[in-house]
Amino acid sequence: MEFIKGNKIQAVDENGHWCSGIVENVLDGKEQYEIGFKGWSKEFNRIVSTKEIRPSILPAEEQIRGKLLYEM
Repeated sequence: MEFIKGNKIQAVDENGHWCSGIVENVLDGKEQYEIGFKGWSKEFNRIVSTKEIRPSILPAEEQIRGKLLYEM
């Protein structure tokens, strides 16, 4: 799956945990992403590979008829 700047996602943090975040930049021909983590300052942004990023799992109130909605 390809992501673009501004996508809400989940990514692996430096401790190996999946955390909520946003794609800040797409790097290296869309093979790497700079991620800003929800609630953390930019100094904690992380560059992740495609194996360390996945679509955000949204709360039930943000889902409509079983389909996830993404802000783009």
